[in-house]
Amino acid sequence: MSDNNSTRRTGYNNNMFSNNFDRIFGTEEDRKKRAIVTNAEIKKAALSSKSAYIMKPIEPFKSHVDGSIISDRRQLKEHNQRNGVTNSADYSSDFMNQRRNSLGAAQDRTAKKERIEALQQTMRTKGYE
Repeated sequence: MSDNNSTRRTGYNNNMFSNNFDRIFGTEEDRKKRAIVTNAEIKKAALSSKSAYIMKPIEPFKSHVDGSIISDRRQLKEHNQRNGVTNSADYSSDFMNQRRNSLGAAQDRTAKKERIEALQQTMRTKGYE
């Protein structure tokens, strides 16, 4: 049995607990060998896992593009295809970093200008300006 009493529980039936502590939790040496798993490691393992992930249903909302009510993911996908838009959640920080690195700075500025012009045109057409 370990000499480290700081980890021992005090109170009712302490002798029984102390006598079985190492059998239950392992020796102090065994406890030091165990790896501590951090939240970051758990998240990394979950993201790299090929297991299924079930997303919760989306709450119904009104589209800012065409005013339609979207109440499920199928409707959202069809809406986005019909209107030529996408969800900002589709662009993770990794995706944006890869894209930024793959394109030159001048191409980024030109593409940004084109996107702004396209958005302004769409807003004018839909009567938002």
